[in-house]
Amino acid sequence: MRCNAIAPGWINSDLSEVYIGSMADNSRVRRELLAMHPVGRLGEPADVGNLAVWLPSAETPS
Repeated sequence: MRCNAIAPGWINSDLSEVYIGSMADNSRVRRELLAMHPVGRLGEPADVGNLAVWLPSAETPS
């Protein structure tokens, strides 16, 4: 048996852009968000989608 979870953090989307844009110092907010992500970028919707498809598959990590 296996149990999986996806907790992607911040994802680039129209909603996240509206939120970041609404901040008084949105460039600072963007820098702080990037600093929270070890890969140095916000996630993309495809990152989550690809993981959601791969997790229940029989494919093994390469």
